Amino acid sequence: GEGLTGDVDGDGAGDRVTLRVDEARPARCRYLLLVELSAGISISTPVRPLAWPGTDPEVLLLAEIDGRPGLEPVVALSPLAVYRPGALFTVRDGELARMRLERTQTPELFPFYDEFPAGVDCGREPGTIVVTLGTLAEGGSDDSHWDITRLLYRAGGIRFEPVRDERFRVAVGPEAGRRWPEVRGKPFLSCPGRVG
Repeated sequence: GEGLTGDVDGDGAGDRVTLRVDEARPARCRYLLLVELSAGISISTPVRPLAWPGTDPEVLLLAEIDGRPGLEPVVALSPLAVYRPGALFTVRDGELARMRLERTQTPELFPFYDEFPAGVDCGREPGTIVVTLGTLAEGGSDDSHWDITRLLYRAGGIRFEPVRDERFRVAVGPEAGRRWPEVRGKPFLSCPGRVG
């Protein structure tokens, strides 16, 4: 891909971020996230594709997400599927590290979009994010309501630790999208320094 340019390591200069693909390699090690730092140094980490069809990862954006200097590369892992999760990376000690959501079933996946309300965005305080997840309501005799959980996380190193959660039941339809912008399919939309 063409890549994105932004200050990933926090030194004030632009760095180039690309996702390289080697079709000759096995799928599990075919994709490589590469950051070419302004100092002439390159750092990289493999990006494992998901285990279902239509999962060609791509660099989606850069944004200030963890509250520390430098933008985080965000990779869409399944850009053409109904359920669209992604991965979030950050520079730590001169290397690219994959960030994690603690206390979830899939800690390395951030929900970008789903057929049910789901998404992620920055919170009000630097270094916080909001993760919203929805399912069909339990115990309903029809499919007219969603059960939605909104979780607030705070960054700590390469992990996001849960701070609090809120639970809602809303009618199936546009209400969730009107109330919570993160479920509209644009991850990390309100994060500062967004590129892409």
